[in-house]
Amino acid sequence: MCAANETLLLQWDILLIAGKILIPAHFRERMSETTLDDRGRLTLPKEIRERFGDHYHIVQLRDGIKLIPIEEDPLDTLRSEFADVEKTAEELRQDARDAALDEAGG
Repeated sequence: MCAANETLLLQWDILLIAGKILIPAHFRERMSETTLDDRGRLTLPKEIRERFGDHYHIVQLRDGIKLIPIEEDPLDTLRSEFADVEKTAEELRQDARDAALDEAGG
C-alpha cells in the first residue's frame, strides 16, 4: 500500500477503495457480526447486551444504522450526571436567563 493510502487509513475509520470496505485492525477488534432471523429480529452478542443493556434507539444514517443504548431509568442517569451540581434547578434557570440577557445586550 502506498503512503497516501496509509495516511487515508489513519484519518478514516472505514474507507471505501475500489468497491471494497477497508476497516483498520483497531476497529475490527471491537466488531462482531450478527444476522437477522426470518422474522427480522436481531440478536446482539452477550458481551454487548451485558455492557449496554437491552433497550436501544435505532438511528437511520445515510449509509447504515446506529444503535444507541437507552438507560433503564433515564432520570437516574441524569441525577448521577449532575450529582456534583450544588445549585437548585431554579438557580440554574436564573443563571441561564441572566447569561442570555447579558449575551443579548440587555
